[in-house]
Amino acid sequence: MKKLITCALLICVSSFSHGADDYYTTPYSSFVNGAEYDSDTGTMTIDLNGRTYEYDDVSKDDWEDFKDSPSAGQGYNRYIKRNYDYSSKW
Repeated sequence: MKKLITCALLICVSSFSHGADDYYTTPYSSFVNGAEYDSDTGTMTIDLNGRTYEYDDVSKDDWEDFKDSPSAGQGYNRYIKRNYDYSSKW
């Protein structure tokens, strides 16, 4: 089981932009498959049920609060969704 989760996380992270300097893996979330954050630009890329979204100008505090939330979905809904502009990438 551990190998399967590791493999799934590598696939998810490899589909992102690779400009990020912080990654958040979510093996137990049914909604958020993973996320990354580029602190130079404030860009957050997140995979939600297989669709990738890019959020602009996300503050470092909101990124950290998102990662520290009891669940990835709760953190996304509270700190990211509706608080930042986004574009759908894939």
